[in-house]
Amino acid sequence: MRTLACPPVPCFIPVLTINHQAAGGVAPVDKTVTYGTMTGVAGNPDKCWITRNLGASQQAGSVSDPSQGTAGWYWQFNRKQGFDDDGVSRTPNTPWITGISENSNWVSVNDPCTNELGSYWRIPTMTEWDNINNSGKWSDWSGPWQSSLKLHAAGFLDNTSGLLVYPGIEDDIWSSSQQGSMTGAGLKFNFDISSIRNSDKSYGLPLRCIADCAGLVYPAPGVHSSTRATITWNWTAVAGAVGYKWGTANNPVTATEIGAANTKTETGLTCNTSFTRYVWAFNECGISTAAALNYYILSCESCNIPDLTINHTTAGGVAPVDKTVTYGTVTNIPGEPSKCWITRNLGASRQASSVSDYSEASAGWYWQFNRKQGYKHDGSVVTPSWNITTIDENSDWQTLNDPCTLELGAGWRVPTNTEWTNLNNAGNWTNWNGLWNSGLKVHAAGYLEYSTGSLGSRGAEGFYWGSKQNSSSTGQVIQINNSFINLFSNYKTFGYSVRCLNGN
Repeated sequence: MRTLACPPVPCFIPVLTINHQAAGGVAPVDKTVTYGTMTGVAGNPDKCWITRNLGASQQAGSVSDPSQGTAGWYWQFNRKQGFDDDGVSRTPNTPWITGISENSNWVSVNDPCTNELGSYWRIPTMTEWDNINNSGKWSDWSGPWQSSLKLHAAGFLDNTSGLLVYPGIEDDIWSSSQQGSMTGAGLKFNFDISSIRNSDKSYGLPLRCIADCAGLVYPAPGVHSSTRATITWNWTAVAGAVGYKWGTANNPVTATEIGAANTKTETGLTCNTSFTRYVWAFNECGISTAAALNYYILSCESCNIPDLTINHTTAGGVAPVDKTVTYGTVTNIPGEPSKCWITRNLGASRQASSVSDYSEASAGWYWQFNRKQGYKHDGSVVTPSWNITTIDENSDWQTLNDPCTLELGAGWRVPTNTEWTNLNNAGNWTNWNGLWNSGLKVHAAGYLEYSTGSLGSRGAEGFYWGSKQNSSSTGQVIQINNSFINLFSNYKTFGYSVRCLNGN
């Protein structure tokens, strides 16, 4: 199992800004403090430490700095209430506890580090202080001060009076380990000693907080599910992680933080392609090694919605007749591989049987440019009546008039001219066989003549709108027949077919 290795640098969270509030019964005063962090400390290299005492407004200027701002606050053993002392008075000025007798280490519910900094922070144990003292071969206060922790002589509050003594001269700092019902262990240092010593639990000593990162392992690959161009990636949650990072490259610096959820969904991926993604766990101390998540999308030919059943009704002013249609879908079309298309014309009752199919059922309905009303032509009569013979407006096809959006739903729309061009260029099409064989099954559905709405060229030619105008009176269209494919502009009042797509 790979574990997190912390280098001697600031932890994953380099600074920790805390808004201390006296109302919580821990901080003695209201104060906002920004704590630096440090890991890689000799003796306990896999722990993250704050670089000043809990409650200290600023870093000490020297090992003998006697100032209140650098000392921080003081605590009696296994009591969560901290005390501030300015050298004249103590806050809060409650009766001092002169004797504590209980068989208990410092419990989590009373731990000021946990209460003020968060659930992953705590008071160091006696063993952790001893490891650091021994590893650094500290013999006096020079060792603690010259270490990256910058420990200094903050003094302490007397066990019988609660008065501040020895600021700038000595430091006694608590561990979370008791040595008896009346004594707790801590690190004591001054100008000529540095060692683990026992103190009466009623002394008020400073605190230095740590967070664990040992055991933060890389996330294990889990189940990855695919719905064609959409993949949901899952990984096994990591104990102790506060969040995860996600990237397309094995580089946590450029990766994106994605919060605490251990799943992520990606859409619009390229079909028939392998994918590798990387995920890291992190907490206050650092970041794990990466887990590589691999997947291969086999096919996207039916989009995310293989069938789309629509109950068309005339009430919306779009469908010319009431009809229920189930549209097939297709994607991965060269030129626009990420787009999803319906495989028949909007309004078509069935798929065309051939590129020259002349039936009304396969033709579907016809639209004038930037008009939401569709028209059906049964070979004799146009429904509804044809009455718009002139369109002169400076506008592309607007969303509020887009029959694809209105009939199929949000995300569906009339293709742009560029999308038709991209398909044509990628397919190197020279006649109607290209679009018919592409998977779109675009065929010769004919058109409605602009002045009368009469039907023309059904089974011989097909005309499909793009969503961009060419001028105030003309719009872009793709034309197909048995001898050529033509991208051109024509009057907006012509009735042409619409083939809908979904995708950005």
